[in-house]
Amino acid sequence: MNQQTIQVRVPGTCGEWSQGYIDGEPFLITCPIQKYTVVQIEYSPQTVGSSLSFVMSHEKRKVHQALALLLHSLEVSGSFTVKFLDELPMHKGYGSSTADITAVLLGVSKLLFNTPMDASKILDIATKIEPSDGVMYNGIAAVNQRDGKQMLLIAPPLTNPVFIIDYGIHINTLEWNQLLKDQAKFYSKSERSHKMKDSFCCIRDGIAYNNLPALKMGCAISRDILHEYLNQYKIPYYPMLGFYNQLSTSLQSCIEAIIPSHSGSIEGYVLKEDLSMAQKKVLSHIAAENEWEIEFTYLGNGGGEFYDCATNSWRKCT
Repeated sequence: MNQQTIQVRVPGTCGEWSQGYIDGEPFLITCPIQKYTVVQIEYSPQTVGSSLSFVMSHEKRKVHQALALLLHSLEVSGSFTVKFLDELPMHKGYGSSTADITAVLLGVSKLLFNTPMDASKILDIATKIEPSDGVMYNGIAAVNQRDGKQMLLIAPPLTNPVFIIDYGIHINTLEWNQLLKDQAKFYSKSERSHKMKDSFCCIRDGIAYNNLPALKMGCAISRDILHEYLNQYKIPYYPMLGFYNQLSTSLQSCIEAIIPSHSGSIEGYVLKEDLSMAQKKVLSHIAAENEWEIEFTYLGNGGGEFYDCATNSWRKCT
């Protein structure tokens, strides 16, 4: 049988629209962006009874773990070569590990079974490795990031311009989550519990009806409670709103919502429309003065895409 090749891309995130606990259950609402991890996977089938092997272009321990969980009970053979053609920044809040895992699982399942793996199965595998977002779902997903349950799917996604500030701190997801003590107890306090429900509803309705003021409020509620938690437990973190507080009133007025990273060092600043080159230059100068990084992109759609050589375009994994 001839060698088969496939390219898959999966978007990263710029933090989470909202994250916390509701009625004792953890949740987050994914915020996908038009910035991707891209993998190329080559599969060489072999005769039945031979072993299955993988060669990966980068050291991706979590991807190896995900593949082991997928393949341990399958009677398949052959060899895979996985090349990462484009990568998301790691340990920042871009959802790089989940995007890597999703892209490789989609590609491998397509090559082996001629159908991409279901998003719920990918989330189940990913959360067995570490808390994960719901970027494998088309649209915008609210998920339980710890046990892999989908809670809500919101569509269509937004495509607003967004710029991302990276405060330069590296955060390991597993190590970070070990620092988070008594979160369920903290969020279960009556006032906070009601606020998190408000945040969830604001984000849900804001995305569904393109209501930017609702999005702004939902993000702010989640960010403020996270800030309160980190201060109470004296957990060091990035300077929330550090960039925003240095902007002029006119530039602040361009920002519709600020998306916090609940386990990273980035903030996403959602805009109603594209900024002028002059405005981008001012923002870039402020970031450079503080030794922060800035990137301009757009909000996007969750879910993976396969590259279609016939049309030279990306199409949804279906």
